[in-house]
Amino acid sequence: MEDLSNNIPLHMNVMVIFFSILPFLVMASIYFAKNKQYKLHFYSQGFILVLTVFVLVFFEIMIRIDGGFFEFAKQSNLPHGFLVGYLIFHIIIALIAAVLWIRLFIKSMSLYQNGKIEEIKTSNHIREGKITFVFLLLSCITGVFVYLFLFIF
Repeated sequence: MEDLSNNIPLHMNVMVIFFSILPFLVMASIYFAKNKQYKLHFYSQGFILVLTVFVLVFFEIMIRIDGGFFEFAKQSNLPHGFLVGYLIFHIIIALIAAVLWIRLFIKSMSLYQNGKIEEIKTSNHIREGKITFVFLLLSCITGVFVYLFLFIF
C-alpha cells in the first residue's frame, strides 16, 4: 500500500478529503438556517463557496502541472474509454452544481443585503437549495470515484 500512496500526488489526496467533507460543511450551514441563524447561514455559505472555488482553481493548476487526467489514467487498471466517459459525466454534474450554487448564492445575497429575509423565506430558496445540494453531493461522490478509479481500482 505504501507504493500506491507514493504514486498519488499530495494535492489529489487533499482534494479527495476536501470533497468528502464538503457536503457536511454545507449541511452545517443549512443547519444554521433551520435554526433561524440566517446571518451565520449566509456567511458560512459564502465562505464555503469561495473556499471551494479556491480549492478547485488550485486543483486545476496542480493537475495541469502533473500532466493532467490522461497521465493519471495511464496507471489505472480500468479501460481508458470508461475513465474518460466517467470524467465527462462527473464534470457535467459538477458544472450543474456550481452554476446552481453560485446562482442561488448571488440571488440570495442580493435579497439578504437589502434586508429582504422574508422574501427569501417565501421564495423557492429552500427548494432550489435542496436541488443544489443534491447536485453538490453527486458531484462530490462522483469526484471521489474519479480518484478511486484512477488510483485505487
